[in-house]
Amino acid sequence: MPLIICVVSKAKGRGKTALIERLTKRFTSEGFSVATVKHIKGSFDTAKKDTWRHLEAGAVVTVASTPNEIVTVTRTKEPPLEKALDAIYVKSDLVIVEGYKKSSYPKILCAATAEEARAALKEISNVVMVSGLISSNVEEKEMFETKFPDTPVYDFEEVVSTLKEMLADSIVRELPGLDCKHCGYDSCRDFAKAIL
Repeated sequence: MPLIICVVSKAKGRGKTALIERLTKRFTSEGFSVATVKHIKGSFDTAKKDTWRHLEAGAVVTVASTPNEIVTVTRTKEPPLEKALDAIYVKSDLVIVEGYKKSSYPKILCAATAEEARAALKEISNVVMVSGLISSNVEEKEMFETKFPDTPVYDFEEVVSTLKEMLADSIVRELPGLDCKHCGYDSCRDFAKAIL
């Protein structure tokens, strides 16, 4: 099972896409398989175009094939994130989701200020870390972390290392947890880090 993490914000232009790009480049360059999901408000499929017409005619799914892409379009009402995750047909180590603030998955909140991050935490659950412009402003970072010490503000490198720890945790959950040392490591956690 891959690690699934959502990247969310309270407002547009907070760096979600840029963070996902950087994370995807970093993890793929290190040999990890990364899948992404983008939550789009409105419709992806353009009205009156061929794939739209196929769906309007009653197709349960339509697949658009170009020289460089394959896009699968299925109609559904307000699909939960799980439905989008089910559509990922390749095995991946990490799934980074842009959006889905209401999902139960762990989240990275992108925010510009401490006030914005505080307000977002009232509406968005399961935020495990905050990143974005706030991480480069020492005063804003300290203001936020003073009130929310369990939700750290991280720069990019700290986000990467935290995600690696979370990936190791997901591997540990797959191991027997015996710390028997038969693998040559002192603990299942050390073995998980070696696998990672």
